[in-house]
Amino acid sequence: MPFGIIFLELFCHLADFDKHKEATFTLEGLSLENESKIMCKIWWNMKIRNAILLTAVGSIALIAAFCPKPAPTDKEALLLKKMMEALSYLHFSPQNVNDDLSKKVFKLYLDRTDAGRRFLTQAQVDELKQSETMLDDQIKVQDLSFFNRSVQIIEEGINKAEGFYNEALKQQIDFNKSETLELDGDKSGMT
Repeated sequence: MPFGIIFLELFCHLADFDKHKEATFTLEGLSLENESKIMCKIWWNMKIRNAILLTAVGSIALIAAFCPKPAPTDKEALLLKKMMEALSYLHFSPQNVNDDLSKKVFKLYLDRTDAGRRFLTQAQVDELKQSETMLDDQIKVQDLSFFNRSVQIIEEGINKAEGFYNEALKQQIDFNKSETLELDGDKSGMT
């Protein structure tokens, strides 16, 4: 405990509890009775202020921790709705949301998520392709099932590819062999 707090506690006790003695302490001729009472009040005010501040901060933290947060699907659906509104009103060439647009979006989505054709198998692409013409309907009702399933499939593919790479790196590399690796996804096709 710091010396200053011990000193203040000593003065508070002497000023409060020894009133019946009406003791006056002097230091080099100065009366410390009033000063000790003032110091005691300041010290108690600081303690009370710190306790109130600590209680307020703790209460705010508890309230923030237990406040209900919107579900991620609600936020994603709202974001999808606002994005579609912005596209229909602000785009320089607004497109009709129909099956043709759905097919374009599907192709672009596959090209952007697995451009190198390293993560998705043909079977997984075929599974996703079942929703190719339903994307426009899902957008209209803010259904994110295609997006959620595609993210799950892509994560599985990334984990599988990571396993293949780790296995390949464990093997001895022969630099004398003449081998090639096709990195262009359009030429190599799906895995």
